[in-house]
Amino acid sequence: MNNVKVFLDFDFLTIPHVFSQTGWLGGIMLYCLIAALNLFTMTQVLAVAKTYSERKDKAGETRVITSYTELAERIHGKLGKYAVIVFLFIAQFSCCVGYLFFVALVLDRIVCDQTGYCNSATQYKWLTLVATIPLCLLKTYTYISYVSISGIACGALGAIMLIGYCGNVLASGEAVVGSLKVFDIGQFFGYVGIAMFAFEGNGTVINLRAEARDPEGYPRILRSAVLTIIVCYMVLSTIAYWTYKSETGNNDYIVENLPLSAFTIVINALFCVTAITSYPLQILCTFQVIENVPFFNNNKDTPLAKNLKMYTERVLIVLIVTIVAILIPSLVDFLNIAGSLGVAALGFILPQVYYIASKNGTGELSKIELYFNLFLIAFGVFGAAFSLYNSISNLLNGE
Repeated sequence: MNNVKVFLDFDFLTIPHVFSQTGWLGGIMLYCLIAALNLFTMTQVLAVAKTYSERKDKAGETRVITSYTELAERIHGKLGKYAVIVFLFIAQFSCCVGYLFFVALVLDRIVCDQTGYCNSATQYKWLTLVATIPLCLLKTYTYISYVSISGIACGALGAIMLIGYCGNVLASGEAVVGSLKVFDIGQFFGYVGIAMFAFEGNGTVINLRAEARDPEGYPRILRSAVLTIIVCYMVLSTIAYWTYKSETGNNDYIVENLPLSAFTIVINALFCVTAITSYPLQILCTFQVIENVPFFNNNKDTPLAKNLKMYTERVLIVLIVTIVAILIPSLVDFLNIAGSLGVAALGFILPQVYYIASKNGTGELSKIELYFNLFLIAFGVFGAAFSLYNSISNLLNGE
């Protein structure tokens, strides 16, 4: 449930917008390529973590690697650990900002339409604290999996209803008139960052395997989850883009293109639940990194003192996320930047660096392995740099 949920959140609602820029074929190629490469690198980083779990550390002991940061520290020491902490924080923090941005936008649109009380997105972002703070007090992925189940159910139902709605619009001849863009090579590379962001959960796979009942079978579960998600993404996004064509480029989310009615309000509400239930799953990784420092693990502290420290830290972080969500001007460009800075490193650069290190440098690698890993590193760097430039240019030009 967590593996599906970590990739199934509100992000897919921005894919029709990306299709309007890259073209429908360009969008399908982009997301399928990123999905395939992400699956490869996630499997790769799991294999590297297993390798180092079986090797003795500098103290002559074997220690199971249970997180990305532990793996980074084992390979590159404290400096490597801190670098991964920064990348993880950017990726997971940005996800949570996006969830709040989406929920507030949807609530403001619905309430404005139904009551005339408009332009209150900021108030709704503060209101989400009622749900996010209690959910973020859950301590393990096992507990959060029960929350994930409800989020998956709502997301799946909302997607089915959205496909049905768009199908009905197409069948009735009410679809937006216009041509479909097929492929735009410039925009293809310009949106690599946000495509990477669709798989922002790559930083949590080691943590999830550590709590899996069957760690050896975990990669199979991961493959099934990614395949399920990418098929659903492409089907929904293609139908939605076919229905609204160039108008999907006017909004960040496809649900903004839907005229409000009782049926579409339910669709919006289901996706809001999906976004809120994704929040604790993403941010727990950040909590675990912070709570690993000595301040939170003082043996002299009573259980009450430990819990007080932990809960205070979590509430403060949730408040910071909310404030950032209030301040950002454009969500798609924000996610593209975050994907370029954080997810690209976690998904395309570091796994290859770690894999090469696990093989004692390049000596144990075949030429094909070496070239492919170097290609992935170059792809991550180039894609991140181009997407970063594209988004910053859009923000500066007010687009």
